[in-house]
Amino acid sequence: MYGNDRDALAYQSWSYSPEDRRHQVTVALTPDFHGDPDDAVDAFLNKALCG
Repeated sequence: MYGNDRDALAYQSWSYSPEDRRHQVTVALTPDFHGDPDDAVDAFLNKALCG
């Protein structure tokens, strides 16, 4: 997978695509939550890109 994650004031985003670029996924959220969302986002990205 190719992509990156970004943090800025008031939001976080993740955008990834496989090498063949046949599909892409981007997740953006505002950090108005309790705890770290990284595990949930990683699981979502894995399911979206790898099935």
